[in-house]
Amino acid sequence: MPAAKSKGASSRTLALKACHCMQQLALAQEEHLPESRLSDMLKVSRTPIRSALVLLSEEGVLERRPNRGFFLKDTAALQRFIVEHEAEEYREALPELSFTLALDYLKGDLNPELQETDLARVYDVTRSHAQQVLQAMEAEGWITPRLGHGWEFNTTLTSPHSYDQCYRYRALIEPAALLEPTFRAEPGELTRLISDQQDLLDGKSPQHAGSMFTSGTDLHESLVGFAHNPFLLDGLQKANRLRRLIEYTLSPVRDTSRRECHEHLQLLKMVSAGELARAAEFMALHLQRAREEKVELVQNMLQKRFQR
Repeated sequence: MPAAKSKGASSRTLALKACHCMQQLALAQEEHLPESRLSDMLKVSRTPIRSALVLLSEEGVLERRPNRGFFLKDTAALQRFIVEHEAEEYREALPELSFTLALDYLKGDLNPELQETDLARVYDVTRSHAQQVLQAMEAEGWITPRLGHGWEFNTTLTSPHSYDQCYRYRALIEPAALLEPTFRAEPGELTRLISDQQDLLDGKSPQHAGSMFTSGTDLHESLVGFAHNPFLLDGLQKANRLRRLIEYTLSPVRDTSRRECHEHLQLLKMVSAGELARAAEFMALHLQRAREEKVELVQNMLQKRFQR
């Protein structure tokens, strides 16, 4: 039984990665998904790839056609699968202590240099567990090994300047994505995004840190994905991964969830109406407002660290 559970978890993880590949390939509905291309992108043999695609066909994302392979059946189902499984995969991929260490560092209670033996002693865990935690944090991009021995937090995680640059980067690419000649919004996907934001606004969905970050990144990445330019989407996804931990930390001190939902709904309605130039202008204003508010909060939150 445990082996079967592990296999299922592995297939879900690979299925999630396959979904991200489909986004990068800007795969259109009813388009064929070559298993060999997916195998090359994920550097995995075709047998586990096929298991993941079978799972996605059972979830309604793909359609399996005899002697022809797998085809993208429903772009809305594709995005739903990503949203529903990404937060779970993210939490499962990182030990709980990873978040504790990172948040303690952001609060100024932990030095930027990390040693396995010190962490094991202070946080009352085995040295082996401390090593696993640090390796997981390195894979996430939070820390890097130091020359010689030990680890160090990356400045991109905690620098207000880097956080500001992240928002400036988003302000460059997201409005531009709406004006790409290849921009093509999926009506079903727009309906889902509008429904998700309305549920948050009406209190039908929880407004905790994880849900607000996930719903926001889902919306922005979906809109950029409509441009069918994999470079734009890949760049935004990388930027979102870097700001994720700080966003989780900021959520308890912010009271803007309703305003963000209102702005998201305005943006989606403009896109639905085909008013893309207007939507691009609104997107720029939306990101500028969020940037001004959040950068100030980050500066205040990290002030203790930079005064040390």
